[in-house]
Amino acid sequence: MPSQDIVHQSGERLSFFQLIGKKRLRVEIPIIQRDYAQGRPNQKAVRKAFLDALYGYLKKGTPLRDLDFVYGSIVANDTKIEKTEIHPVAGRFVPLDGQQRLTTLFLLHWYLAQISGRAEFLRSALSIKGRSLFTYETRTSSSEFCDALMANDIRIKDLLCDENGTGSISATIQDAGWFYLSWSSDPTIRSMLVMLDAIHDRFDGCTEFFDLLVDDEVPVITFLFLNLQEFKLTDDLYIKMNARGKRVMVISGVWKQAEGVAYPVG
Repeated sequence: MPSQDIVHQSGERLSFFQLIGKKRLRVEIPIIQRDYAQGRPNQKAVRKAFLDALYGYLKKGTPLRDLDFVYGSIVANDTKIEKTEIHPVAGRFVPLDGQQRLTTLFLLHWYLAQISGRAEFLRSALSIKGRSLFTYETRTSSSEFCDALMANDIRIKDLLCDENGTGSISATIQDAGWFYLSWSSDPTIRSMLVMLDAIHDRFDGCTEFFDLLVDDEVPVITFLFLNLQEFKLTDDLYIKMNARGKRVMVISGVWKQAEGVAYPVG
């Protein structure tokens, strides 16, 4: 294994909320990443397994349950952006691994904030001047949807029903005045809507879970955060390996090719 593949650090333990709040970072899923996949029709088993794991962690309430590594690069703010103060944050975190988990955690935070009456609190922490601090750069529509989701609320008790007569988050959002019909063609948005329905099915009524997610001292759900620039690593290794159809992970401080995992780590 090449020497540059060795990472002599186990990572900084952070929650999703701390990544944006404590580190003051805007999370941007880069163009090189695939669309959000955990909401795809053929990912039902993966989706259920991951949500069951998250539910179990929150139900038990034991703090600092790690969801493996999340790694990427921290990019300094653009000077023009800093001057306009649209994004008074320390920089942008561009994840190379962790996209799927981060997106699901973003949606889970939004949903639990909605059902617990904490939407305004979450909005003040995860958005600035109407722009979400978690976003996708893969498509403009994906970025716009993240902004709109953070800026708007829905009444969980007044959900529209799907074709099965079940209250549906996705149907309610798509019927809202702020949802553009063209967004339905965006595969990331479609997957997000499917995941929100799955989250509602699993977490309906779990209002006490929100505080466990955003606890600043001992959050229940965390991950190990690695900034590749601290180790003078570039995106090249990930891109080259990914181009060969091989998955790159960081386990026990070492870059490894992984053939499979017990739960989704992307």
